[in-house]
Amino acid sequence: MSTVWIVSLVLAWVVIVLLTVALVSLLRQFGQLKALIAPAEAPRVVAADLYDEIARIDVPTLAGGRLALEGPLLLVAHQPGCASCGDVERDLAALAGEANVVSVLALPRQAAAAHPTPPGLTAVAAEDLPAALRPAALPALVGISREGLVCAVGQASDYAQLREAAEATAGAMMAGAPGSRRLTRWGACAPYFESAPTR
Repeated sequence: MSTVWIVSLVLAWVVIVLLTVALVSLLRQFGQLKALIAPAEAPRVVAADLYDEIARIDVPTLAGGRLALEGPLLLVAHQPGCASCGDVERDLAALAGEANVVSVLALPRQAAAAHPTPPGLTAVAAEDLPAALRPAALPALVGISREGLVCAVGQASDYAQLREAAEATAGAMMAGAPGSRRLTRWGACAPYFESAPTR
């Protein structure tokens, strides 16, 4: 075999190796980009899933009243001292004047009743909710639409995400595209009407 053929074979293999390395690098970057743009799946925080029907029942509040599970209603489960819950209760109290939100304490009913509830915020014990709405992870949120269907599920970590989840619950379009999902930073929801930004 002549020297020219040996050199050309070596160069061909070098080019193949370089192209393989470049392809692997591009695939890795594509995977990272895809994960940033659209997470593969919303976190599973309750047994209920989007478009599940919720029975219209009343549950006891921690203040001694009754709360009708009728939408639009955003249930947000948290626990005092939970590291991943952060300032959820404070953020809920701030949001209570703008949206129909409920604080769901993931504590036994007696301990939940002893926990002080911020003024203007409705609170219930997680154990008083139907089994499908009890949190499997904290924090957890579940939106119930006007039609009595689950329209949002996920985990909000700050005020902006809670506000977006409340907006998704209030403006849910349940009849327009049954089964469609919109993935968000906090979970998944049905398509919804977004309010116009304020100046």
